[in-house]
Amino acid sequence: MKLLNNYFIRIIAKRKATFNPISEVQYKSILIGSYIRVATNMSMSQIHNSQIAFNLLKPHFNEFCEEFWLINLNSCLATPNLKLISRGTLNFCLVHPRDLFREALIANSYALIIAHNHPSLNIQPTPEDIKLTNKLIKISKIIEIPILDHIIFTDKIYYSFKENRLI
Repeated sequence: MKLLNNYFIRIIAKRKATFNPISEVQYKSILIGSYIRVATNMSMSQIHNSQIAFNLLKPHFNEFCEEFWLINLNSCLATPNLKLISRGTLNFCLVHPRDLFREALIANSYALIIAHNHPSLNIQPTPEDIKLTNKLIKISKIIEIPILDHIIFTDKIYYSFKENRLI
C-alpha cells in the first residue's frame, strides 16, 4: 500500500492532475511545505469505479419490482447517502427528473451515480433506459451536477453505461 501511495505521489507531483472519477482513481494533491500528500477520506468509502458502486447497491436488489436509486457523491467521491427515488412494478419504474434532482440538491451533491435493478436478471439496457439516461444527463449538465454513471444491477452482475461508453 505504501509503495502504491508513493507511486501516485510521484505522478501527482509531476502532472498535478486529477484522474477521471469513474474509470480511474481520483486523488487530490495537497502541498504541505515541500511535500505532496495524497488526501483520501477514510471515514467514507470512495466510489471510483462501477464495481464499487455495484457493491454498494447489491444488498438493495429487489427481485419483485424495479427500483431506481441515487448515489449522491461529495467532492471526494465519497458517498454521503444512497436514496431510493422510485419503486415500480416487475418490469417498469417511473422516474421523474424533478424527484431525482430534488434529492441531489438537498444532499448538496457534487456528482451522481444513478442505478436501477432489473428483476428479470437481464442487465441489458432497454431503449427506455437509454432514453431516460440521456434525458437525465442533459438536465444534469444544465444544473452542473454531473451524472458519472448509470448502473443496471441484479444480485450478481451489473451493466455500467460508463464502462460501455453510453455516457
